[in-house]
Amino acid sequence: MKLSIIIVNYNSGALTHSCLQSLHQHGLPRESEIIIVDNASRDDSVAWLRSDWPQARVIANPTNLGLAAAVNQAIAVASGEYLLMLNPDIIVFPKAVEELVAFMDAHPRVGVAGGKLLSPNGELQHSAFRFYRTSTIVYRRSWLGNSRRGQAEIDRFLMTDFDHQSVAGGMAHGFVLSAASGGRSESRRDG
Repeated sequence: MKLSIIIVNYNSGALTHSCLQSLHQHGLPRESEIIIVDNASRDDSVAWLRSDWPQARVIANPTNLGLAAAVNQAIAVASGEYLLMLNPDIIVFPKAVEELVAFMDAHPRVGVAGGKLLSPNGELQHSAFRFYRTSTIVYRRSWLGNSRRGQAEIDRFLMTDFDHQSVAGGMAHGFVLSAASGGRSESRRDG
């Protein structure tokens, strides 16, 4: 199996449906699986997911375990070489999944890659950041962020010096927003 796509659903049936439609509309790698973990939704998501998307594996939790636990639950049963975590509100563009898989295939030393996130109006959403420092939190949450020093720290964190439009800009240290991120499944076994 090449790719396991993981979606956690919680009362977001319509969004999850749109996400799945975009995935299937734009095609998936031949060897791929979709795993949806439902965190005790009250919107009948499980019933329609199972009827409308029989090729997807739906795990229905009796209680809301939270996002992290649900993702870990899906990772435990995933069989793909790569794992792609998608929020239910993600709409996948044509060839986006293929390009992400091709990038990972071409760069075996890369452990995690993230897709470019765009708002519905097409505006870029920053999805890659440098690690927090204590000062980052203070500057981002207080009036001190308006100071020259505060703005410099916020710019460092937001990676304003990084080409967020680039397909493969690459960064050595930092983290990727998990709305649409993928990585190697061997990472889950190694650490």
